[in-house]
Amino acid sequence: MHEATTDLKKARMFQEMNRGEISILFASTAKAGAGTNVQRRLVAEHHLDVPWRPSDLEQREGRILRQGNLFYEQDPDGFEVEILRYATKQSYDSRMWQTIEYKAAGIEQFRRGDMLQRVIEDVAGEAANAAEMKAAATGNPLIFLQVKLAADLKKTEALFANHKRNQYALESRVAWLAAADERADRAAVKWQAEIARRARHESPTFQFRTSTSLYGEKDRDALMADVLGSMQRAIERRASDLTGQPSRVYVGRYRGFEIDVFARRDQLQFGVKGEGLHEPENLRYWVTDKFSVNGFVSRIDNFVQRFEVWRDDAEDTRRREQAEHGRVRAELAKPFSKQQQLEELRADVRDVMAELKLMQADDAYVSAWRPRSQREEVEANPCEQARPMRAR
Repeated sequence: MHEATTDLKKARMFQEMNRGEISILFASTAKAGAGTNVQRRLVAEHHLDVPWRPSDLEQREGRILRQGNLFYEQDPDGFEVEILRYATKQSYDSRMWQTIEYKAAGIEQFRRGDMLQRVIEDVAGEAANAAEMKAAATGNPLIFLQVKLAADLKKTEALFANHKRNQYALESRVAWLAAADERADRAAVKWQAEIARRARHESPTFQFRTSTSLYGEKDRDALMADVLGSMQRAIERRASDLTGQPSRVYVGRYRGFEIDVFARRDQLQFGVKGEGLHEPENLRYWVTDKFSVNGFVSRIDNFVQRFEVWRDDAEDTRRREQAEHGRVRAELAKPFSKQQQLEELRADVRDVMAELKLMQADDAYVSAWRPRSQREEVEANPCEQARPMRAR
């Protein structure tokens, strides 16, 4: 594909490929990226080398795993394509594919977004290093094995550290969730008390009492002037107060609740005080906002009418947290899934170093040692017989 040096040559090559006049196309990931539509007669894709990023691998395979294949149209049910990946034994290929695996696993962890998984494995920590290149070049399989075991141990140790951090986080979460009933009970008592206060002061007519007057439905214009005066005093106090603490100004009493206001930078915040002090977001005004007494009263009404909603929300939260408490405790009780592998790797790293010292001391020494951490792999592949390792 690199011979197609112009857009015209590239378009002609694509056409010849789709017509079947070209059977095989060699291309780099960058050259055969997005916009390479040669899938009309494709039957196989061969990865001759290993990319650094999972996205590169996905981009490559996106050239063949796409719509528009002639053979699919002829036989949708029996259609399939081949994707082949190549690696040379005792070379750096396996290490590269392993790096892709680590990175892809970390990305997939992030995509899943599991709330019980607090730590994502470091995908950059498994980058290539000179020690593995050196081991691959020696031709001594025991040295190569030593480096691989050390890398596997490092990865498993990192997973174990992540597991412990997750356990600490889960312990804190369990402690928080254990107090779900206490929080819900406090919230229920608080909102029920506010509901009772509101009920005791219900009135068939509009009444808003300030420190000097009682305003009715027909006095809303006068009430507006009174409230605006309180807002102005709050701004003046904010300007003259060197402590930086908000100074509250009493506004009045409405539906059994005390209303006050304080200035905070470019905002004015109204408070509603009953059994407790509340600072509703809907009673927060920018100093540039247009103020109307009707809107102001409606906002207070909206707030005090939602007490039942918040009481019920507290009960819903109780049920959710109780259910989560059980799940988190079950997760906390799980042991480290690779504990046995970790212990075997630790022993293998010690043992392989001892074998290497013996081989270094005696050129005739033949090692028949095999790592216990790879015992399952050997058992799963009976063709892989134990071969003595001679010093080189």
